[in-house]
Amino acid sequence: MNSSDSPPAGSAPSGSTAPNLLPGTTPGLAAAPKVKTEGISLLQGSLPRLLGYGLLGLFALDVLQLLANYKWFNPEADSTLASQMIERVGVPIVAYALIFGVNNVAAHRFERTVLKLLSIGALVGAVLYAGLTALVVSSAIRLHTRAAATISFQENTRVTGLEEGGKKLDSMPPGQLAAVQRQLLPDLKIAGNETPAQLAATIRRELPKTIKSVHDAADASRAALRKQIYVGGAKYFFGGVLSAVICLVAWENTRSARRHHIFRPKAAPSMQIEDRAADAIRRVQRSAEDALAMHVLERFRWYRKLRRFFTGKHGKH
Repeated sequence: MNSSDSPPAGSAPSGSTAPNLLPGTTPGLAAAPKVKTEGISLLQGSLPRLLGYGLLGLFALDVLQLLANYKWFNPEADSTLASQMIERVGVPIVAYALIFGVNNVAAHRFERTVLKLLSIGALVGAVLYAGLTALVVSSAIRLHTRAAATISFQENTRVTGLEEGGKKLDSMPPGQLAAVQRQLLPDLKIAGNETPAQLAATIRRELPKTIKSVHDAADASRAALRKQIYVGGAKYFFGGVLSAVICLVAWENTRSARRHHIFRPKAAPSMQIEDRAADAIRRVQRSAEDALAMHVLERFRWYRKLRRFFTGKHGKH
């Protein structure tokens, strides 16, 4: 074969296309494949903020439901409202983390306004949770006072009935004595052949034990009440304080969102007042000229010279 039939050195073989290489690239090194970062880019976009807005919406619906069932000046309603709000504080906290934990630089102006209002709302939330903490304390005190008064009233009523019944035992007929024994001392075993005097003496002997058992039951009820109210109140008290602190921290760490101006500042001062004043002066001037018929004097030469003298127009016409 002739050497002219062989392809020149360094040329690409027939049927193949030489790759277009950029200056500074090395042949044979393939371009690095692009790494897909859709999952990471979602964390930098608006999807977490949308989830945060949804959680805030659900929290707002829960608050409206609680307020719809709320009864003013009712310690049970105060305790329920405060405890439910404190137990649900995790929802707005997670929502704030989703909203402000991503890059908000690309947010539109309206959304930046929303972010600023949410940042201010964190401070409002801190004040509200501090108020709920005080509401927890006041409702716990009122609940304990009312329940303790109820227990004391029932105790006193029971003891008074036992003491009054013990004083009337001697004057009661046998049938009434048996009824009193069944009512006051239901656990007392009485023999059927006892006389009314013996039955009265037996009931009178057992009355101090019954009265003591009433006092013991009342003391146990008051101890259980204190444990229930004070332990639960302490739980929600510290929960309310912690919630207020977390809201305050959220407000402090969203300072950049509060730099946004909701109302766009003007680049130049407004001249509306000056323009209106100038228009008013011009209207007065035209009205005065029309009233004095100043345009009629334009026919006289002396008036035209006098006007040019005072206006500084001395050119020849």
